[in-house]
Amino acid sequence: MSVRVRLATYSDIPTLVELTREHVEASNYAGMRFDPDIMRDTFVRFIDEENRTCLLVEDQDNRTIGYTGGWVGQAMFGPDITANEEIFLIRQDERGQLVPAKRLVHAFCRWAAGWGAKRITFGNSAGIVRDEAYVRFFERYGFRRAGSIMFLEVNHGW
Repeated sequence: MSVRVRLATYSDIPTLVELTREHVEASNYAGMRFDPDIMRDTFVRFIDEENRTCLLVEDQDNRTIGYTGGWVGQAMFGPDITANEEIFLIRQDERGQLVPAKRLVHAFCRWAAGWGAKRITFGNSAGIVRDEAYVRFFERYGFRRAGSIMFLEVNHGW
């Protein structure tokens, strides 16, 4: 499969918003309100802010297959720089293909390394991919597992 990774631009935002809507509806975030204006603002920050990025992967027909967005910054407890993925999304009809996901991960890691990041983190908070498969994928590229993500729906009676 022939794919390429590039930085997202403002013209990509409508496509990325729609991909994100589909992703949210299929994830553990389903049932939470999705606001396209808030999502557009998030993409503008990914594009505009120096310590953030949004990298997308396209097929040979320039169709967006997926994207990742994240940031780098000083760790809250010391001077080291960390890179943190906020979203990692591959279209549902492309999830069986490893090449797009691999290219996105490698591109994010190169970007983070360029900032001097000492640690890069990815998480599976959306829960779209089985945790075991997610962990296996990242371990294949040298990542190690650390912890788990838990969530609680807060009701008015809490």
